[in-house]
Amino acid sequence: MLRSILIDDEQAALDTLGTKLNRYCPEVRIEASCLSAKEGMKAINRYRPDLVFLDIQMPHMNGFEMLECLGEIDFHVVFVTAFNEFAVQAFRHSAVDYLMKPVRNEHLKEAVGKAKEHKEKALPQERFEVLLSHFRNPNDPFKKIGFYANEGVEFVRLNDIIYCKADGNYTNVFLSARKRLFASESLKEVHEQKLKDPPFCRIHNSHLINVNHANQYIKGDGGYVVMENGEKLSVARSRKEQLLKMISG
Repeated sequence: MLRSILIDDEQAALDTLGTKLNRYCPEVRIEASCLSAKEGMKAINRYRPDLVFLDIQMPHMNGFEMLECLGEIDFHVVFVTAFNEFAVQAFRHSAVDYLMKPVRNEHLKEAVGKAKEHKEKALPQERFEVLLSHFRNPNDPFKKIGFYANEGVEFVRLNDIIYCKADGNYTNVFLSARKRLFASESLKEVHEQKLKDPPFCRIHNSHLINVNHANQYIKGDGGYVVMENGEKLSVARSRKEQLLKMISG
């Protein structure tokens, strides 16, 4: 039996897909039907599914952004999409399954069959990286990412993150307008899974900064950075060169 979750912002689409799965794919058990990426992330963490049917074009957070927030993917993903033929080439190249709307019964059965074959092994993470690279826009200041906090997920704009500071297995995320988010993720996880690309830079075991919010670098053994909120953050000697290279462009 394949435990599955359906994620689509349209109730009619969820109902149609659920009906088709119940009729043509009895090996699939639907654990939850979710109307947003945020609901979907909660359901995935709760049910740990084998298979997720994921819409792409959803408000607030699309399907690609949701996968990036989750980090490592240990379930089979079938995208349900109305993307044009050009975009579909990216799915084929990355070997990730997809269904074009409206979903045809035979294509649905084929996708479920592939998921059944891969149940015992997660799809390689690099496949998703290849796919996401086709659609990711790292310079989009309005792009949002999610942090696990308060038994849920809090979404913030990348551009609003000033810096992150380690607090044991947790992370303090300092935001514009003097706001702060306490995330139940380590700084290592935040860095490697969410903020590994410029303009973010790990300057110390305890500090990860957005260089766009840095006002000044003071030289020294490692030196320190003065952030726009006035905070002074130490720079480890081993990370100084990386920071200077990023600042100089």
